[in-house]
Amino acid sequence: MRNRNLPLKIAAVCFLFSIGNANAQDFKSILQSHLSAKSGILKSDLKDFEITNVDYSESMKGNVIDFQQSYQGIPIYNATGKSLIKKDQIFYLTEAFAKTYANVSSPSSGRPAQEVFTKMASKINLKNSSSYTILGIKDADLDTPFVKTRPIYFQTENNDLRLAQEFVFPETGSSAYWHILADAVTGEILSKENLTISCSFRHDAYHHDYSSHNPEGFTVDFAHQSGSEVSAPKVATAAAALDATYRVFPLPVESPIHGNRALLTNPWNDVGILPNAVTDGWHTISGGTYTGSYNTTRGNNVMAYEDKANVNAPGAYADGGTNRLFDFPFVVNDTNGNLNAAITNLFYMNNKMHDIFYSLGFTETAKNFQAYNFGRGGAQNDYVMAEAQDGGGTDNANFSTPGDGSRGRMQMYLWNPSVIQRLYYNAPAEAVNRETEALISTTFGPALTATGVTADVKLSPVLDACTPLPAGSLAGKIGLIERGTCEFQAKVQAAQNAGAIGAIIYSLPDSTPTSGMGGTNPNITIPSVLIPNSEGLYMKGLITGGTTVNVTLKYDPAAQKFRDGDFDNGIVAHEYGHGISTRLVGSLSSSANKEQMGEGWSDFFALMLTNRPGDNASVPRGIGTYAISEPITGGGIRPAPYSPDMAINSYSYDDTNGMEYTNTLGQIVPDVHSIGFVWATMLWDLHWKYVEKYGYASNVMANKNSGSYKVLELVTNALKLTPTNPGFIQGRNAILAAEAAIAGVPGAPTAPGNFDPFGLHGGPDKCMIINVFAKRGLGLNASAGSPTNINDQVADWTEVDPNDQSICKDYTLATSETAVKDAMNIYPNPAKNEFFIKAGKNIAGKVVVEIYDASGKMVSNQRINPTEAVNTQNLTNGVYMVKVSGMGVNYSSKLMIKK
Repeated sequence: MRNRNLPLKIAAVCFLFSIGNANAQDFKSILQSHLSAKSGILKSDLKDFEITNVDYSESMKGNVIDFQQSYQGIPIYNATGKSLIKKDQIFYLTEAFAKTYANVSSPSSGRPAQEVFTKMASKINLKNSSSYTILGIKDADLDTPFVKTRPIYFQTENNDLRLAQEFVFPETGSSAYWHILADAVTGEILSKENLTISCSFRHDAYHHDYSSHNPEGFTVDFAHQSGSEVSAPKVATAAAALDATYRVFPLPVESPIHGNRALLTNPWNDVGILPNAVTDGWHTISGGTYTGSYNTTRGNNVMAYEDKANVNAPGAYADGGTNRLFDFPFVVNDTNGNLNAAITNLFYMNNKMHDIFYSLGFTETAKNFQAYNFGRGGAQNDYVMAEAQDGGGTDNANFSTPGDGSRGRMQMYLWNPSVIQRLYYNAPAEAVNRETEALISTTFGPALTATGVTADVKLSPVLDACTPLPAGSLAGKIGLIERGTCEFQAKVQAAQNAGAIGAIIYSLPDSTPTSGMGGTNPNITIPSVLIPNSEGLYMKGLITGGTTVNVTLKYDPAAQKFRDGDFDNGIVAHEYGHGISTRLVGSLSSSANKEQMGEGWSDFFALMLTNRPGDNASVPRGIGTYAISEPITGGGIRPAPYSPDMAINSYSYDDTNGMEYTNTLGQIVPDVHSIGFVWATMLWDLHWKYVEKYGYASNVMANKNSGSYKVLELVTNALKLTPTNPGFIQGRNAILAAEAAIAGVPGAPTAPGNFDPFGLHGGPDKCMIINVFAKRGLGLNASAGSPTNINDQVADWTEVDPNDQSICKDYTLATSETAVKDAMNIYPNPAKNEFFIKAGKNIAGKVVVEIYDASGKMVSNQRINPTEAVNTQNLTNGVYMVKVSGMGVNYSSKLMIKK
């Protein structure tokens, strides 16, 4: 049994301390009061900072403040902080300021930005660098190649503050969106990150380089912002939304194999969506640069179009006509005929992601994606450019997230079928349309063409063709050869010498798996394929039985049964999720912190928005099953399905050790897909714990009292409190802080620096959250080690006792400053097979728990220790009355059983 006596650590964040009455002060003054207490830590000339963003959180009832450290008015890279201020008191604060320096470059030493860019561009071989327009940080982006820039200090490993120019720009002719820091004199590259996150969803998705994000606050004006308590944004006045109808796979349907399409009219009116999220519907831009109304897949939140030519610019839109009826045909695998349906589904999903997460707090001031912000704050002109059936690749999808005010870009690709057709039966009739895996050699013989070769199949006179075949024995035929004994190229050469115009090799039952046929024989002129043993025996049986087998060996890309990622709502949600986590957290650089969780948040969002009706914790979930041609029960593209069952998914925090690989450039980089998978596993566990306590909802927005909604709201709020470049521990701490904030926990008059966020305060779910993370090794004593080392994490499995009032005291139970010390409740409620008693004071001895049904009949009587579970396995769904009695105890409560 794991030790429950937990020696708690003092966390690295300052949490829930009172600043006193500061109603007359602005936010900067409040923060300065705290930071001045660190005079012994910060050098005096490193205390300067500017507020870069203020976002009022309705659910946390406070203002989330982003701030940026500066030196002599110039920002310092990655030296940022976040705070939650409620009623002019700091509720939560975390910062990553530069604490000292050795040498500082003079601002006057810097060269003009254009000159530095030219030097930098030559170092990365940027094509057509002279065609890029250099813009200031606050200027709007253009429809031509542009570069946003500002001077910035980069702190070296030697603690020098080195003057640099910060460049953010999309590379023309590429999906790359670069964030580069270059020395302001020499152009030497100090930091280079690709803002385009490529998320290969194949089974080998754990072997890809990762591209990260821009630093916090980059695209906002670096100028003083202040003000006392900022209220929630007001609803803007706009014309009535234009009606529109779409035939799509409606959420929570994940893909074509998970459910059917439906015809939806004005889906922005769905339950749970706030009016501000859809002030003017999906087809009108009410103001700003792109004002207008559209009958195509274009509006305030997203511009969806095809980009088959990979030009990274709008191609054809789906056009709904004057009635905006977007009802187009869909046939699985018919990517050409599905184009308009694909664009429509992509438009729908991007808008739904916008509306759902707007309602969860991803608003204008939280740096969301909108063309026009209705005067509510934030930077605008940054709707998502969603590119359907993008020609930039296959088996992939990506999202580019520049800072607030620059447009995000989503690229959705086609997906190769799990079986690539290279062998087509023409006879006998029973075999026509039969699909089989057929591998090829990429090192010998001619490539298969779209026309290919057609002939009858003849069994090789020497079955393995490892000795010479009689001359002319396979003339004009395609030879069928058994694998084994000699090399592939020798078998094909023998068939060719015997007059064959093609060769089919079939594996043995115990053949070693292969991805193709090796060899470099330059004399082979006929095509060949390798098929499974079962298919070879099938073909051989037909031939030996006297049936003519006629086949064509060819490869026709147009005939392949590709699947379209635009119809996989889980993948679209995952990609949009990168935009959410990047904008809310700020920088998610895997070079600054190798515990990169961006892929995890995106998987979690995809899972949550595609919750299936009737699911429960025992049902595993795979990601991307449609795109990779698996059934809905498939494992998907992660190391294991998502499940709280450790027998199905046993991954934990200590498994992140060593999750790195050598990329194609010879660099050792973190394997962020695997690392993110571990983080998402923890969040998925948290979902089911919330469901256990509060109930399940497949449509998370339909029931805001459900555990499904509560956990999605919690994680979204936590992103706002998560510091830039976080690791798992900071992500966990932000979730605990958000839980306390949402619960309305009061501030504690404790001196700054002496407050333990885990030992004193929390809402009703604090200890449940702690124990969920502890189950996966992220207990409160876990250690991340160095953020730039992915090999030194130390797991901690220690859980806390939910009845330990020194840790798990629920401050939301009190109705005043003086809590009712003997307050008692039962949890979870609704319950399934058991529930527990929670009391505000110790209970002496055992208690009697009586349970009565709706008719007043006693259906259970148990005498237990107060810390034991009350068994309800034999109770059916319904409402019951619970009475608890014992020494000094007399308590009753309603209980719902919901299994």
